Amino acid sequence: MGDIEVLIVTMNRDTADFVEEMNIPSDVDVIVANQADKFDYSEQYTKDNRIRFITHNTKGVGINRNIALLNSGDDILVFADDDIKYRDGAFEEIQKAFQKSPDADGFIFNVNTIGQDMGRRENAEIKRVRTYNFLNYGAVRLVIKKESLKKNAIYFSEMFGGGAKYGSGEDTLFIRECLKKNLKLYTYPFILADVYQEKSSWFEGYNDKYFYDKGALMKACFRMIYPMLIVAYAVKSARKMDKKFLDILYTMKNGANEF
Repeated sequence: MGDIEVLIVTMNRDTADFVEEMNIPSDVDVIVANQADKFDYSEQYTKDNRIRFITHNTKGVGINRNIALLNSGDDILVFADDDIKYRDGAFEEIQKAFQKSPDADGFIFNVNTIGQDMGRRENAEIKRVRTYNFLNYGAVRLVIKKESLKKNAIYFSEMFGGGAKYGSGEDTLFIRECLKKNLKLYTYPFILADVYQEKSSWFEGYNDKYFYDKGALMKACFRMIYPMLIVAYAVKSARKMDKKFLDILYTMKNGANEF
C-alpha cells in the first residue's frame, strides 16, 4: 500500500503543537482541520511532523472532517480527534492489515478508552462489517483507502455530530454510506490508539436532547425499520436508567418525525 495520512479535527487552536503528543511517525502526513472564528492556512512543524493546518469558521464536526478529507492526498486515510495517542507500531499494523487483505477498502480497529466509557465494541477477529453489525464504531477507529471514497463520492453528514443540529452520529452515517456503496470494511483486532475521553464535546448525559437526536439518527440510518429499532432502544434504555419507557419512546419518535 501507499502513504498514510492522518486527518485530525480540532477547535480553537493557534498552533499544531498538540500533534507532538499524538505519537505520529515522521513519515506519516498530517492535516489539521481547525474550527475557529477565522480563515487561515499554514504549514507547521513539530519535532517529527510537517502539518498542513487549515483554519475555518464553519461549525460542526462533519464539516470539519470533510474539509480535512477534501484536502487529503495520500492513499490511506486515518481519521483522528485531538484527544488520542497512537500506540507504538500502529501505522506499521495499518500497512500489514491492507497487505493481509488487499481487497479491503478499509478497516475498523480497536481503541482503548481512558475516562468516560462511550460503549465501544471490541473487535476480536478480522471480520466483514455488514449493515446489521456496523453500529458503535466511531470515526477514530476507521482507516480507509482514499480512492474508494473518491470513486463513490462518500463524505460525512453535516447534519449530525458535535456542533451540528443533531449532536452525534456523523461517523455512524459515514460507515453506513460506505456499506451502502458496497465498500469492503473489516474489523481488525489491534488497539490503534488510546482515546482520552475525560469529557465529550457532545455528550451531556441521557437527556431529552440525546434521545431526540438518537431518534433522528435511527431514521437516517434505517428508513424502513426505524420504528422497530426506536421501540427496542427505548425498552433497553428504560431498563438501564431512571427514565420511563413511554417518555423515551415519545422523544425518539419526535426526533425521527422532525428529521
